[in-house]
Amino acid sequence: MPSTTATSSTPVRTPNPRNCFRCRTGNGCASSWVKRRSARSLPRPGASNAPGALRAVVPGQWRGPFPSFRSPPVCGGSHVGSGPHGSFRMSHMSLENVTMKFGPFRALTDVSFHIDRGEILGVAGPNGAGKSTLMNVCTGGLRASEGKVIFDGKTITPFSRHVRCGLGIAQTFQVPTLLSSLTVGENLLAGALFGREARGAPPGISLDEILSLTKLGDLLEMEAARADLLTRKRIMLGAALATGPEMIFMDEPLGGLNAEEIADFLDVVRHVRDTLGITVVMVEHKTRALAEIADRILIINFGEFVMLDTPEIVLNDDHVVEIYLGKKHDA
Repeated sequence: MPSTTATSSTPVRTPNPRNCFRCRTGNGCASSWVKRRSARSLPRPGASNAPGALRAVVPGQWRGPFPSFRSPPVCGGSHVGSGPHGSFRMSHMSLENVTMKFGPFRALTDVSFHIDRGEILGVAGPNGAGKSTLMNVCTGGLRASEGKVIFDGKTITPFSRHVRCGLGIAQTFQVPTLLSSLTVGENLLAGALFGREARGAPPGISLDEILSLTKLGDLLEMEAARADLLTRKRIMLGAALATGPEMIFMDEPLGGLNAEEIADFLDVVRHVRDTLGITVVMVEHKTRALAEIADRILIINFGEFVMLDTPEIVLNDDHVVEIYLGKKHDA
């Protein structure tokens, strides 16, 4: 009697890294990852007059072209599945019961939440709430006293900042941190040298894409020290992108910018997520701007988790309003 094999009516989805990077399948998504054009081939060492060449400034060091990085783009699917507790989205990073102590003082207390792959997550709270500490725990600037930090399913709690950078976690700072004695192009090159390609990871984001997103194409030869505040923030973001990240943490990127500059920079951040598929976590005091760009907003206060939801729900919550404005008192 011939043997029979039971088959399921639901097709098996085999992970394929050449498809959408969120769900890793070509089935059920609005569109699969169609391989985009190859990064522009930049000139080899010696072709100093060719456009686009970036050179290291220290004699004797590597003087080749800017490395090419490329991250898989996002397909149009929602990537929402069903599990035993309802719908879920793929987690890119999660914190489990994280506590950060400085002597007897607790800057973070038993904080747990997850960051969805490909989202823009806003982090807000009053001064001293623990936002910068939380960011440093995620990026490796600080090691959590208790709990776990998990990235792409792997525990990275003991890893330092430069190791996490190699894994695809980048960070920008409230005060733009640049190599002011170098040109704009050399600052981008510095980011590439400390990024994923330096650790043997596959290419992700090309120089063309970085220059297009940050609008720095006409400023490559300018000294970074001469840049205004908005341009310095773009340079820092460009250097972070040059590391080939999957996730970028941004500490108050809108600080010091006027309304027009804020709108311009938010547009850059949107394109970073929408074009490159990079997860963005943004700590910001300007809650209106944060609500405009974020998919979800996390509120913390006194180092404790308060709320994580959509901007509409969070900013209309009575407890959140009380945190920012204080309690109502009858006259």
